[in-house]
Amino acid sequence: VDLSVQVRTAVAQAKRNADDLVRVLDPRYFQAQHVTPAAQWAQNSTAVFLNIKFAARWAAPGALHVANETVLVNDTHAFFEGFGEHSNVRKHYVLAVELYDQADGNRSTWSFASVGKLTIVVAKAKPAKWPRLQKSKGKSKVQLWADMQERWEEELASVGKETKNSPKKKKSMLHRWWRQFQKAPGLTQGLIVVLGLCLLGLVFAVLRTIWDFCRCAKRRTAQAREAVAKVVEANRTRDAAKEAFLQKVEQHSPEEARARAAFARAMEISETEGEEAGQEAIMNAMRAAMEADV
Repeated sequence: VDLSVQVRTAVAQAKRNADDLVRVLDPRYFQAQHVTPAAQWAQNSTAVFLNIKFAARWAAPGALHVANETVLVNDTHAFFEGFGEHSNVRKHYVLAVELYDQADGNRSTWSFASVGKLTIVVAKAKPAKWPRLQKSKGKSKVQLWADMQERWEEELASVGKETKNSPKKKKSMLHRWWRQFQKAPGLTQGLIVVLGLCLLGLVFAVLRTIWDFCRCAKRRTAQAREAVAKVVEANRTRDAAKEAFLQKVEQHSPEEARARAAFARAMEISETEGEEAGQEAIMNAMRAAMEADV
């Protein structure tokens, strides 16, 4: 009877039990060792790909699985945490990356890849080519994922051309002035504020003067129009009286031509010697007409 299979199985089980016993007896086993996992990254125009291995170095062996894993992606960071075991030593893997640009955590995903690895797909907030993964310019432990990056080189090149050919927005003059004001020393800023307030006060005084002048001119124009209307009305009344008097004189008999002649004489006096002398002559002519029963 061939018992080799059963023997090998029993030996393997006994080895696992012995390893478990050694781990339990080791007081350092339950104190997980903090490890920054090895990672690689690549990108296309809309996403960043993070490939994480449960080991301290990419070429070194590591844990095959992790437990209590946590993966978070927000607008500025990507975070991974998990507990694994390698060579009878518990490992606490933690990786935190401050991203170069804005990300969209709601559209980002993650999944376990091959044995001992995890992949995070960080969705970019807007299509662009990032010059680096992290916001800081220091040396990064996250290496380039060359195989994945080769798949997207052509797509990223097209995005770079579109960005280069797109017209740049010119900053307004007001924006440039504001930037220069912010860079100026505190004393200079104070002087600029005082001068600005003085200028505003001067402008307000000029506008107030113009407003008062317009109101005064409008009031004087109204007064002049009223005076002209009164003069026109007085002339109209005088002309009407003269017309009525002439009509009355024409209706009388020829015997009373003296009154008519007196009135004509009064009109000539009014035109030659002045209005006061003319009014007096007219009054005399009217009295003469009344006496003649005109």
